Amino acid sequence: MATYRTISASETDADSPVTATLVSALAENPTAIAEGADGALRNYGLSMVPDSKVIDDGKVLSVTAANTYLLATTISVFGFSVESLTVFTASESDVVAFRYASLGYIVGTLRFNANQGGTGAFTSTLSLFKNGTLVTSFDGSFAARSVDLSFAAGDVVEWRHRRTSGGGNSFISGFELRASDNYTRIGALIRMSDL
Repeated sequence: MATYRTISASETDADSPVTATLVSALAENPTAIAEGADGALRNYGLSMVPDSKVIDDGKVLSVTAANTYLLATTISVFGFSVESLTVFTASESDVVAFRYASLGYIVGTLRFNANQGGTGAFTSTLSLFKNGTLVTSFDGSFAARSVDLSFAAGDVVEWRHRRTSGGGNSFISGFELRASDNYTRIGALIRMSDL
């Protein structure tokens, strides 16, 4: 992290010489401000980067599959479009229980988690599809399932399930998307009149 140094007025008046320490501060201070270094000025209002500029500015987050950070559950979060569909079914044909679509802010290998379960006497098949192509399937009844899968901008991943035997219902829950890192939001105060 860069170090922030206050530049005094006496260093910048017309008669002051240009020194190495002044040039160093001029070079490091903008980085220190951006990184939030101790004593640095803070960004407020319109100087904050809107979400739409993250990709344009090359700040796409590249991650690996891990349980370290929770990226998404059953609610929409930064970087993903999330849909909860048919999580409870007696159908013997695949139905989509849950869908993640990458918006391109976070890419790499992600960990997709879900719990396979149901009601009554049954067995079910839980399958993970990427862009309409089957990645893997799990047969059984009650179990936690996990798949590490590459995920890039525009990819769509779906958990699909069906009842395969018995008179009960297939039920899928515990949808999570996890990885080695994540973006988080911190409050940025922007006047409503500036939007």
